[in-house]
Amino acid sequence: MIENKESHPIKVVIVDDHPIVRKGLKALLKSEKSIKVVADCSNGTSAISCCKNFNPDIILLDIKMPDCMGYDIISNIKKISPQTKIVILTAYDDKQYVEQSIKAGANGFVLKDINKQELIKVIRIVNSGKTFISPNIARIVINSVLKDVNETYIESLTSREIEVLHLMSKGLTNAQIAQDLYISSNTAKAHVASIIKKLGASSRTDAVVRAISCGLVDVDKKT
Repeated sequence: MIENKESHPIKVVIVDDHPIVRKGLKALLKSEKSIKVVADCSNGTSAISCCKNFNPDIILLDIKMPDCMGYDIISNIKKISPQTKIVILTAYDDKQYVEQSIKAGANGFVLKDINKQELIKVIRIVNSGKTFISPNIARIVINSVLKDVNETYIESLTSREIEVLHLMSKGLTNAQIAQDLYISSNTAKAHVASIIKKLGASSRTDAVVRAISCGLVDVDKKT
């Protein structure tokens, strides 16, 4: 039986060096019964400790921390708690920050001017396994990755890999992709690895963003 993720609150950890921001975010999310803020911390070191102690579903992570940059600790968090999704929540829309965060494995990137309902929506989307990039900075990502994607690599994708890409864009895991396509999990994993390599991507999320940018997949399509 597949567990319903909506049957329990989404556990969130807030990581920001400004106390007023942490307090504001906690107050913002407090009234939402489907979300539970289990901890908040002020630096990267404590963020890693929070992952070990609380095993959160989502981390809202600022890009600039006193001991390091937000994207520098993403890989460490993923090693400790690979199922944890990380959303960069920042005031900065610098192209380098967006690129570095996605390459590091961030599952979302949004700006701090986001309102309550939008933030709740982002948390739910990312928790479901999908990627979310704030529309007002999506163009930064698109322009960047278009420069990097080699057309030869795109043409080398097989029809099966295109199918896998579509399922990746929907947030499906390797096991779910295997089930959908009636292939083994190892075969699905191999297809994903091949796609990442062919698109010159640094991660699964980066591969999906590149595919969307090049029109290989359409996240708005229902099927």
